[in-house]
Amino acid sequence: MAKSSQRDWLNLVSNVPGTWRNVEGGGATAEYNRDYDGGSDKADFLVGPTEHEDLTFTRTFDPVRDAAWIKKLEQHVGRSKHRLSRQPIDANKTAVGKPKTYYNALLVGLTYPGSAPSADPSEIVLVFAHNGPSK
Repeated sequence: MAKSSQRDWLNLVSNVPGTWRNVEGGGATAEYNRDYDGGSDKADFLVGPTEHEDLTFTRTFDPVRDAAWIKKLEQHVGRSKHRLSRQPIDANKTAVGKPKTYYNALLVGLTYPGSAPSADPSEIVLVFAHNGPSK
């Protein structure tokens, strides 16, 4: 069985052209409390709802590809919903298994590329709030 590197993913955002180099976040946690009945040394767990970390999509900025959709989306931060997809791929760039898909993810952040006197990549960043991947 082949192992996967971080670059072996096809990351997509609906209504935004192109693929995304990096995705971070998306983990799930739940708040909980331990409740001990009198004299018991075994706890019952009182658990809250599952919470999901925001997903952050990053890629190198291409002014030809990205200018039009950025202009459109910047007016809809906090209102624009998207389908996000993360598909593992093999060394031949062939899909492996089913993608992890997040429906109705809310765009909550859009960061423009910075400028500096360097050859570092100029990046565009999108941040999405979501309720977890589809089942």
